[in-house]
Amino acid sequence: MKNTTLIASMFFVISLAHAEWERILDETTYSIASDGERLYVSTKNGMYYSRDDGDTWHWSDPRNSVGLLIGFPDAVYGSSLERGILRSDTKGKTWHPINTGIPVRQWDDGPLYPYIRQIFVTASGITFAVGRREGTWISRDRGDNWRQITGEWKVNDRGLTETLGNGIESMGEFGGYLWLFYLHGLAARSPDDGATWEALPRGRHVRTIEQFGDVRVWLEFRGNLYVAGSLGFGRLREEELEWEDLSNGLPDQPKLYACVVHRDRIFAGAAQNGVFMFDHHAGMWHPAGLSVDVYAND
Repeated sequence: MKNTTLIASMFFVISLAHAEWERILDETTYSIASDGERLYVSTKNGMYYSRDDGDTWHWSDPRNSVGLLIGFPDAVYGSSLERGILRSDTKGKTWHPINTGIPVRQWDDGPLYPYIRQIFVTASGITFAVGRREGTWISRDRGDNWRQITGEWKVNDRGLTETLGNGIESMGEFGGYLWLFYLHGLAARSPDDGATWEALPRGRHVRTIEQFGDVRVWLEFRGNLYVAGSLGFGRLREEELEWEDLSNGLPDQPKLYACVVHRDRIFAGAAQNGVFMFDHHAGMWHPAGLSVDVYAND
């Protein structure tokens, strides 16, 4: 999907004309997002937003660092262990928690919410919060109320039906289907907003999604579905329901936990190896700078 995060140890802005990076914010940065109008960045000292492509920045509540930040045209979402899920309806000026239905544990240091790996909004307006092996929640009112679906979704895999449970790792939307990646390296899709799921083919002679490791990112780009994970980057071959490896040019085990479609290009943060840009004509990656510690929390 187009709405995703780019994570870096310091914040830089890219000059698309020369694919060079300029350091513009000297803070430890956890997550970067765009809603198509503004850039947002989460740092160790809070969140900032920019209306002019990074020339100037405005500090934004909350003060707590946010590990996940994701932008959509009508809202910006964030999440942290200390404050749970947050939403801004004011383009990043103010934030408020939206945790009705999200479990919380009380510790000596305060509340502790589930680690939310992904916040995902479908074209029809359904919002999903995918926890790191802690569950998955659904909301039909932009996150004001959540309902856990961890024990409801089941998948048919080679004639056997199993509950997805806490195993959902990431989700996407493409071609009228919801898609998900779950434990044991499997992928499944649903034509009816999760009511029924079918596993994609797998076996000795099938190129499966497992080749990309832990898949964190789903991207729709130029009419194709792409995925990115710890071991590489690939594209779905729709007719065969198989996956084509497009990792050429990336370092070994690139850890692509953050990718973004920006101005008709795909950029990815590759662990300690910096940022890479995908040449979709040649089907390979090229370094785009920022060769510092680009990371994502496990």
